[in-house]
Amino acid sequence: MATTTSIKNVYGTAQTVIDTAVDIPTLEFSVNTAIFTNTDTVVPDALYANAMLEVPDWGAAPLATALLTLWGLLQDVDGTDDDTDPPSGTSSGGAIFFGTWPIAAVDSLQRRTM
Repeated sequence: MATTTSIKNVYGTAQTVIDTAVDIPTLEFSVNTAIFTNTDTVVPDALYANAMLEVPDWGAAPLATALLTLWGLLQDVDGTDDDTDPPSGTSSGGAIFFGTWPIAAVDSLQRRTM
């Protein structure tokens, strides 16, 4: 008799890991030294965690069609070593593409759960 097994993802509490007031040039990478560590005390070993981007201010409102893309390097990929070659300028370097989020055409605080 066959049995059905379902997979359940467990998520921890959302944590702000990118919070910048520094202008990021269009089509360029901004190097942010933020390191995401799951510090959720209720679900400390969750395989997935929600990260939150906070963009508090803009020099001018972005275009209505603006997108923000998140790239990053992984840490402790084999238990000790980190990925290398961070993005710089218009080069993604060794960074991994994590996703894209739409940005509103407003010059005010914007938060996006990633």
